[in-house]
Amino acid sequence: MAFPIDMKEWRQVSAAEKVQRCKVWAEEACKLAEHADPDRRDVYLRIADDWEELGAVLDREHFTKLR
Repeated sequence: MAFPIDMKEWRQVSAAEKVQRCKVWAEEACKLAEHADPDRRDVYLRIADDWEELGAVLDREHFTKLR
């Protein structure tokens, strides 16, 4: 997985790819939370929630545009 996010690339990928990446990054944050100390666990879980929320927003916007 490539980090940091290349914003030029991000603008060029499809909405479906953005949604998929958000899901993958949310999963990665959850995995990190599993092995993190208690102080960091909640932070990783919030990051995972934020990635999931962004993916859901992008997904809704994409399908709204298709209608």
